[in-house]
Amino acid sequence: MLRSISSNWIPGGYVIKARCIADSAVAHAPPHVREIWDYFLRKALFKDGTWLKRGEASTSYAEIQNDLSWCVGWRKERYSKSKCESAMKWLKKASMITTRRTTHGLIVTVCNYGKYQDPGNYESHEVDHRQTAGNPHPPDTTEKNDQEGYNEESLSGGDQVHQILVGSTKLRALIYSQDLRVRQDFKATPRPLDWVALARRTVAEAELMTDPIRNPALFWRRQIQKHVDVEFYAKTPAAPAGNEDSQEKLRSAFVM
Repeated sequence: MLRSISSNWIPGGYVIKARCIADSAVAHAPPHVREIWDYFLRKALFKDGTWLKRGEASTSYAEIQNDLSWCVGWRKERYSKSKCESAMKWLKKASMITTRRTTHGLIVTVCNYGKYQDPGNYESHEVDHRQTAGNPHPPDTTEKNDQEGYNEESLSGGDQVHQILVGSTKLRALIYSQDLRVRQDFKATPRPLDWVALARRTVAEAELMTDPIRNPALFWRRQIQKHVDVEFYAKTPAAPAGNEDSQEKLRSAFVM
């Protein structure tokens, strides 16, 4: 007897993307990095296969380029191999994937796949929702949350911003007192800064750098200043001037 199939049935299964991904560095990574990350989530096996395990996918750079191609008029465009390689390197540095080469090709393992693709790990939110629903008039915290952007603790950023920054392998050496001093120097902006968003963007840019960052506090300060100049004073960040030697000297201030 054939099993009846709902008219709303969607073939191919599904993947789960947690909302907390907005708090990770990949949310502010370059577009090709985010798209290749989504590609691996879709391609990874949901359950163990013949020779691949749950959370693993077999692929190649040519396959990634072809599967993620797009059309511009009649012309088909693809990511270059170097773009794919840089995305893979970024994701591996962020501990989001691991790779290995086998006779079957390149095997990509999505880290923590079982954790984030298990619907049961999201059920606690439903419990919290039911508990909140039992109170028809929960306390109104909107005004309090709005004002937090202007109080001393939020302006300095608190521990959350520092945890985002030191979560990066490039900025791990940033001392909390240095971080706090940098943020305190930018308290007198026309409007309060979104420190969490700034920290995420800084981490995304830091992870793209190929060399270690020698002075994380200076790098963090420069990222904030660049945002303030553009956001409040409509300044365009100036490109390094001079010959290659002078540009290298400017670069050496941030990397070793």
